Amino acid sequence: MPQIIQIKKCSRCHEIKVGAEFNPSRATRASQGDGLTSWCKKCYLQPLAGQHCSICGVQAYEALCGRCNKMLGFAGDDVGVLLAAAEYLRRAPFTLAG
Repeated sequence: MPQIIQIKKCSRCHEIKVGAEFNPSRATRASQGDGLTSWCKKCYLQPLAGQHCSICGVQAYEALCGRCNKMLGFAGDDVGVLLAAAEYLRRAPFTLAG
């Protein structure tokens, strides 16, 4: 029986590559239904020129850096939870280290 080779087009560099050139996707939303990320491995290693996290300003690969994306995920993308957390930090009797 012949081996089936999966091919895919990177959504960033637009090159057509074999499936092994892509990382497995952890979230189905991030993949294109094939269990792989939409960017090839090479593109994941290269930040976009001048792109920074919309929240903290750190150079990032997408609109948010990993830390800020996780923060939103842990809050369930719930504005109320994030506002409550911000209020907690505003009232906190301690100084936050940067």
